[in-house]
Amino acid sequence: TAKTFIRIPSKVSTDEKLSAGAKLLFGEVYKLNTYNTTCCATNQYFATKFSVSITTIKRRVSELVKGVWINRVITYKSNGNKVFASRFLGVTTKAFEEEEQTAERDNKVVNAVTLI
Repeated sequence: TAKTFIRIPSKVSTDEKLSAGAKLLFGEVYKLNTYNTTCCATNQYFATKFSVSITTIKRRVSELVKGVWINRVITYKSNGNKVFASRFLGVTTKAFEEEEQTAERDNKVVNAVTLI
């Protein structure tokens, strides 16, 4: 099997308002987002993967949404009764803004050193 890993940006890993489990969940959502534009994995999928309850996953998703680390989009069936159809999770740009700025700065330093 292919070995994969999760990526947790430093802004997420150092957020003291997030539980350790929410940080791991962010990494998994991000990994699944790299395969698709959004993550449509269910709470049951995450609960099984992390060996926790569905309630725990719901709480962790809520932590990430509240911290604006991920977006949650819920769709409902079209029968007008607000019956749940699906949920999609997407990673926000907030987690990577600082890393992109640091990478850009580091790239300039590398280029400057290369030119010498």
